[in-house]
Amino acid sequence: MFIKLPTQQHPTLKILIRNSSKTSLFISAVISCFLHLTSSPVLADNADLDPINSYYLEQAPVVLSATRLSQPQLEAPAAVTIIDREMIKASGLKEIAELFLLVPGMQVAHQNGHYPTATYHGLSDEYSRRMQVLIDGSSMYLPTVGGVLWSDLPLQMEDIERIEVIRGPNAASFGPNSFLGVINITTAHASQDPGLMVKAVTGEKGYRRLLLRHGGSNGDFDYRINASYLEDDGFSTLHDSQKTSTLNGRLDYRATSRDLLQLNFGYSEGPREKGSETFPERTQQREAFYQTLRWEHHKNQDENFSLQFLYNYSNTEDRFFNNFGSGITANIDDSQKAERLDLEFQHTFKPGESTRLVWGLGVRRDRIKMPFWLDQNSYESNYLQRIFANLEWHIFDNLILNTGALYEQNSVTDPAWSPRIALNYLFLPTQSARFIATRAFRTPTITEKNINVVVHTNIEDEQLFKSVNDPNSERADYVEIGYHGIFLNHSLNADFKVYRQTFHQLIGKKNRAYLCSDGSLLYSATCPPSNSLLNPSGDKFTPVGNLDSAVNQGYEMEVNYRPTRRTLIHAGYSKTKIFSRDTKEDFSESAPTDTFNLLVSQKLQNNWQISSAFYYRSEMEWLLSGSPLESHRRIDFTLSKMIKLTEKEALTLSFTMQTALDEGHEFDSDNYLDDRGFLEIEYQLQ
Repeated sequence: MFIKLPTQQHPTLKILIRNSSKTSLFISAVISCFLHLTSSPVLADNADLDPINSYYLEQAPVVLSATRLSQPQLEAPAAVTIIDREMIKASGLKEIAELFLLVPGMQVAHQNGHYPTATYHGLSDEYSRRMQVLIDGSSMYLPTVGGVLWSDLPLQMEDIERIEVIRGPNAASFGPNSFLGVINITTAHASQDPGLMVKAVTGEKGYRRLLLRHGGSNGDFDYRINASYLEDDGFSTLHDSQKTSTLNGRLDYRATSRDLLQLNFGYSEGPREKGSETFPERTQQREAFYQTLRWEHHKNQDENFSLQFLYNYSNTEDRFFNNFGSGITANIDDSQKAERLDLEFQHTFKPGESTRLVWGLGVRRDRIKMPFWLDQNSYESNYLQRIFANLEWHIFDNLILNTGALYEQNSVTDPAWSPRIALNYLFLPTQSARFIATRAFRTPTITEKNINVVVHTNIEDEQLFKSVNDPNSERADYVEIGYHGIFLNHSLNADFKVYRQTFHQLIGKKNRAYLCSDGSLLYSATCPPSNSLLNPSGDKFTPVGNLDSAVNQGYEMEVNYRPTRRTLIHAGYSKTKIFSRDTKEDFSESAPTDTFNLLVSQKLQNNWQISSAFYYRSEMEWLLSGSPLESHRRIDFTLSKMIKLTEKEALTLSFTMQTALDEGHEFDSDNYLDDRGFLEIEYQLQ
């Protein structure tokens, strides 16, 4: 149904909601209330309501992640969602991964209470291997299972200045694994958070969080240090509580008028409960560490160099005894260790009056140790080299060509060449159309390349999974036609795109396929009977390899409206359809056909702020979960009040309520998202 909300001060809004009348009435009431509040004289003086003070007036939104060049969003060769500090605060969300509910086409779920996952356009199990995640330009991609373990990420939500989500492959800029999209998290400069902050949060289901932060300056040196502790009981139906301690920070030093140094570091550790029907309830010990050191040299306004070094380390201790029944037992070591060393050089300059070029090269070493998944107690490594370049050419004042490519070779697969060409046509100064064609590759993780799961029981050895046919890189060919417009004195940004993406050589586990003792690969029939005690039906093992292909096509739209500094309205919608050319894995059901998000926030008189968000996704099934999920609707409500204690001291109190309007099964039928309330108190001294 359509809800039409005409007002005297605002244009007519039409919002498509495909659900119950209760949801439609709620959204209608929320938007009507906020549109009324934005025109009410009780909010602020005329200066606050003047469009001159609009958030977007000074310049069109600028993005950094599309080509590694700073570009107005109108000229960027990508569909980009920008999540800034104002949106993060207004959302009331408590986890970084959940922020991507605000991105059209993205799905967020919890495999258990301490394992959130986020992907774009499906094609994911609990490990989102086809998304690239960067923090200040450095990849956090895990070489063990792939993707990012969000709960282990030693980063505070309060550190984030902005997030850019590239909705589409961007391997030409950031290489293989930027297969479906890129999440680039930019932390705030240390000088932006001076003084002391103490924050305490308590919530239902045993949620407790304490954060201490201190920032300061000494001449050209700025720093920010955080220490935090988090407890969460997780889902009521699962053995999945967590206790996590984190220490992280950022140091910024201006060595000269042309040279900048930046150091980011973080460490997290703590126990995590785990268990399933197959393996017993137990407690893992996990730790993660990362550091990046970046040097920037600005030769002049148009030319700069940078050199960045990254070191990542993660370790999970998980050893246990398992009883399979019938007298069959095994000692299993599911411990996992991973290290990543990465060094990258980048050079940006202007070859001519109408062109800009960024190029660079990098080297990387990944090393993992996974006794259970690789059936060995030694390290496996991958060595990688890459070179990239992106050119921006203003052919005419209103026609921009972006072209570039990244070439990568590694010790796991064949070399990969990821090109891109894009045209942006500004048919009006504040409106543009774009055309993008690109190819992306995803390098298999070391685990996917060498997976060899063998259970060594007291009776016999039984193989469960094994890579077949030496898995090679996945490939995706992508075409997009898009539109971006800026309206109402730069207060409203709108984006629309249609796309088609063809996937080749997708790597997966065949949950309905078995390689039998005689070497035959079966999908529906059963293997000949065997003498195996664990698999008497004769199923030999589940193969892993390049066994699938698929096509994804659809369209997306996004609107961000900020008529004043006190009002924020953000909405996004996605229509996605995946056609799988191989029926052995449920790719076609791995993304919801429809997703919708709406966030509305208003700052009131006397430092009150009220926000509400609505999230919807249609039916879907995460890969290999075996649990088809019904459509899901959720409403969040946040109310906060800032109290000025002195000129330099402030106290902020807030309440957030997260309410599921349906049975809140997120990843499978075992994890039910209960309604949760949170109380938060924050003290700041500057």
